[in-house]
Amino acid sequence: MSDSEDPNWLDITQDPDLLRRILDNQTNDFITRQTEQELRRQQIESIHESTLKIVDAQLLDRQRERAYQRSSNITACVLVAFVSLLLSAVICYALHLNKDQLVMEFLKDILFIVTGGVGGYSLKTVRDKAEPPKQ
Repeated sequence: MSDSEDPNWLDITQDPDLLRRILDNQTNDFITRQTEQELRRQQIESIHESTLKIVDAQLLDRQRERAYQRSSNITACVLVAFVSLLLSAVICYALHLNKDQLVMEFLKDILFIVTGGVGGYSLKTVRDKAEPPKQ
């Protein structure tokens, strides 16, 4: 059996309208694919831009957090230095007045307060390391 006798064989050379419709359909498909690709490209660009904005915001947030921590640490150090200087002045004044027993009791109280503070801070540090960071 030859190709021309096959009932499923379609001879497009006989029908120019069919050939034009096939070409039009292919052209439309090509245009549709181009449009889809352009939309995907625009979507990817917008996602990229929003991601960059998010990263910039996180960077700014981290910088502000570091600045706040730095200022908090400086404030705490100044406070501790001031309190230490004040306590030293009180102790020196009490020694100047020959109040040795008062100085001994005062130093014991300071020792208890400092050891409690250091112990509490150490306990907090250990617990913070044991817990996973929250985000």
